[in-house]
Formats: sequence, structure tokens, C-alpha cells
Amino acid sequence: MSLLRDIRSRIYDIEDFHELGGLILRTSPLLESLFPKVLWGYSSSVDTSPVHLTFDDGPSPDGTPYILDVLARHEVTATFFLRGSDILGNEDLVERIVRNGHRIGYHGLTHDTWWLRNRVQRDIEMNPEWLNQFTDNPFAESRPLLLRAPYGRIDFAAVGSAENMGARFVHWRLTIRDWVEEVSSRTLSRVLYRFTHPGDIILLHDSGPSVRELASALDRVIPLWREAGMNLTPIEPFLESDQQ
Repeated sequence: MSLLRDIRSRIYDIEDFHELGGLILRTSPLLESLFPKVLWGYSSSVDTSPVHLTFDDGPSPDGTPYILDVLARHEVTATFFLRGSDILGNEDLVERIVRNGHRIGYHGLTHDTWWLRNRVQRDIEMNPEWLNQFTDNPFAESRPLLLRAPYGRIDFAAVGSAENMGARFVHWRLTIRDWVEEVSSRTLSRVLYRFTHPGDIILLHDSGPSVRELASALDRVIPLWREAGMNLTPIEPFLESDQQ
């Protein structure tokens, strides 16, 4: 019977992998070593249980409220990496994110990459102060400023620019293809439970065609993570562990 369960488990993993377009990725330790000033996950050996949820590509009126509702129900604090172009017209959603106790980070003015750009282009994309020309800058009180590069594509020049701004790059150790169409909440919850490790920063999205399925998956998997001893924490313990 145990062999049959094992076979079924492996079949489910294969089906999940296929449904997610074959993309369940963990960050390479080599990449972490190349960019030690980027926060990838929990760095301290004192407590190995923290897990932190992050959401990219919002705010989205079609997705962010569903994610916020689930996080509030389970009393989980996350970080939302916002695109400047999507903040315009959705300032009320940004206010709700902050009011609910979550951190916000900057995901660029648009979604253009920050690597292999000249200094002026990179500054326009990376620095949220450009938002002051269009709306109130929601990052003015968020210190340190947290940055996440579109597609995760960084180079040493971008990391240096972040340092000069007094900002911190926060990337991730686990990402799943939660933005694909027609992926079920069952698959998402199963994959998140199966592949999450203690100390992970997890990249998810609060926009896209499967965001409601993701919200349902989180509703299911958060209690399971906690039963497994994982501690869903704010970003601050991760930032502090990186300084130890």
C-alpha cells in the first residue's frame, strides 16, 4: 500500500509539473553566491523555520483584493512588489495593502529589465521618486526601500545602484508558474506544500489569469505549512538575519 501511495504521489508531481508548464524553480546557490548583497532567503542558522510570501506585478483590482482577503483571514504579513505604472489609478489598493500591515517594494516603473541598461535608463526604472511627477510616492515612508528586478534579471551595476539609493534587493528561493492560464488551485496548493523549504522567500503574483486559484490555494496551504512547523513571518526577520 505504501508503494502504491508513493507511485501515486510521483504521478501527481509529474502532472503538477506539466500543468505548471514545467516551471517549478529553486534559486541556485551559485547565483546567491554571485550576488551576496541580494536577499534570497533566511540567512541565520538560529531559526530555520521562517517562510515569507511575496507578490509581484500588482496592484491589480482583479487580483490583489482576493490575495489580501486570504492573508487577512490567516493573519499573514507579506511583501507586495508594485509596478509604478499599475499604482496610477489604483492608489486605494496600495493604501489597503499598507493599512493591512504589509510591506511594499518597488518592481519598476514598467516591467522593463534593469540589466544591461545605461545609467539614466536604469535610474528611471529603479527609482520610485519618478512617481512624484504623477502621484504621491507610496514608498517615501518605506525604509529600507525594497527592490525586485523584473524577471529577476540583475547585474552588478543594478546592485550598485540599489546600494547608492540605500535600497535592498529582495529576490526569492522558490517560484512556481502561478501566472499561467487554467492552473487549478489544487495543483498550486500541492506544489507550494511540496516544494517550500524553511527559510524560503516565495515569489507569487497578485495579478494574472490564475490569481483567484492562487488565493484559494493559499487558503488551503497556509494551515498545512503551519502544521508542518513553518512560521509565516514578515520580511523584517529576513532582513535582520542577513545582517548577522
